[in-house]
Amino acid sequence: AALLAGRPAWAAELLRAVDAGTADRTAVTDDALTRLRLHRDPALVALVERVFGPAPAPGSEAEAVAEDLERGRRVLARGSGSPVLGRTVFRTTCASCHMLFGEGGQIGPDLTSHDRSDPQALLGHVASPSTAIREGYETTVVITDDGRTLSGFVVGEDPGMLFLRTADGRTVPVPREGIEERRLSPVSIMPSGLLRGLDDQQIRDLFAYLRATQPLATR
Repeated sequence: AALLAGRPAWAAELLRAVDAGTADRTAVTDDALTRLRLHRDPALVALVERVFGPAPAPGSEAEAVAEDLERGRRVLARGSGSPVLGRTVFRTTCASCHMLFGEGGQIGPDLTSHDRSDPQALLGHVASPSTAIREGYETTVVITDDGRTLSGFVVGEDPGMLFLRTADGRTVPVPREGIEERRLSPVSIMPSGLLRGLDDQQIRDLFAYLRATQPLATR
C-alpha cells in the first residue's frame, strides 16, 4: 500500500478499491495514509477524505498524545512488568523499525546503545515521537516531477541522486533533476498512538524490556 500511495494514479486505484470493498482498508498503514494525504491533486485529496475521512484537526492529535502520556504515567506507577513478556510485545510493536540487542529492523535508531534507564523519558519517546526527533532521522518529503510523493530518512546523497529510506525499509534512489519539491516534515515517521493498542500490563511489560541492560537468555 505504501508503494501504491506514492503515485497519484496508483493511489487513486487503491482508494477506489478500498472504497468498493475489494481491498482491505487495514492494509493501508499509517505511513501509507500519511503519504496519501500529501498529494496535492484536489480530486485525490477529496477521494482520500471520502474513504478515510478528513485529516485530524490541528491540535486533536496533540490532545490524544497528552492522554497517552498521562495514561502511561499512571500505568507505569501502578505495577511492574516482565522483560520476557515485554520482548514479545516489542517484537509485535517496535521490532519492524527498531533494533534492540541485535533483534529488529533498521528503519529507526538502534536502541541498544541509547540510555533507556529513565521510564518517563522512554514514555515520551514512545507516546510522542515527533517531540524530539533524533538527528539524522528527520522525515524528508520529496515530490517528483512525475507525480511521485515519497517520505523517509535521507541516508545518502550525491550531486546526482538522493537516497531515501522509507517506512517500509526500502532505500529509494531519487534523481535530483526530477525533484520538484523537497522539504523537512516536523512529524516523525514513527506514528504516535502505539500505546493505544496495548493493555496496561502489556505497557508495563514493554517498558520492562526496553529498560533491560543486557539481552535476555534465549531458550
